[in-house]
Amino acid sequence: MMNKKRNLAMLLSMVLALGATLTVFAEGTKIDDPSAAAAGQEVTVDSDIDLPVIDVTVPTSVSLLLNPYQISYAEEIEEDVVEAKDQVGPSSIISVPGTITNASNVPIGVNATVSATTPTTDFTLATAPIKTADKTKTAFIMLTVAETEEDLQAAMVGPEVKATSTAPTGKNQLIIGKTAITKKDMVVLDAGNKEATTALFTFSGNMCTTLEKGSWTSTDKVTVSLKFSFTPKQYVAPEPEVEDEP
Repeated sequence: MMNKKRNLAMLLSMVLALGATLTVFAEGTKIDDPSAAAAGQEVTVDSDIDLPVIDVTVPTSVSLLLNPYQISYAEEIEEDVVEAKDQVGPSSIISVPGTITNASNVPIGVNATVSATTPTTDFTLATAPIKTADKTKTAFIMLTVAETEEDLQAAMVGPEVKATSTAPTGKNQLIIGKTAITKKDMVVLDAGNKEATTALFTFSGNMCTTLEKGSWTSTDKVTVSLKFSFTPKQYVAPEPEVEDEP
């Protein structure tokens, strides 16, 4: 009995939803003799398409600070940058998390395309966390996207990974190199038309501190190209609550 009630409730909700977009014609042609019945009646079918309402907000810019000597910033930089640094301890790559907001009436997949350039050929971008023994002018930078601050921090890369050369391969992690790379559905945000859903993104990584040749200079900056795109997903309506009969 409970399953029947649940199915009826779901069917009713579907009919009510369709009623907002489809027109039902009550009038018709009456067929009242054998020859007309044999000939049949052609029915004109008018179709329409219901597209989702897309409402996504993305920051136009974020900041990225390269800190190869892991300088401690107490009051010298903006408070929000200090907070971002404190999240992972002393770090070579500091970035204030940006927020993507979804107020669409369907779930949204967050895709990212990213690449970077360096000012000189001797400044390279690593494809894996840098080993302690590396003495070249190199930076390992990674984009992370997550739905919560806890998940963001868990997926970030800090100086403590210097002993390993294993590249992170998480779904929500994207290593930045000079060739543009796209990763789809780094996170999928629930529909946010009733209550907005959000994703956070930031950069993390590590850098060589002691160089065998030369030193880090004020011109050693990275130009990052980052573009987010969004994929509407199938909306799955929550099951209506049906009370059991006493």
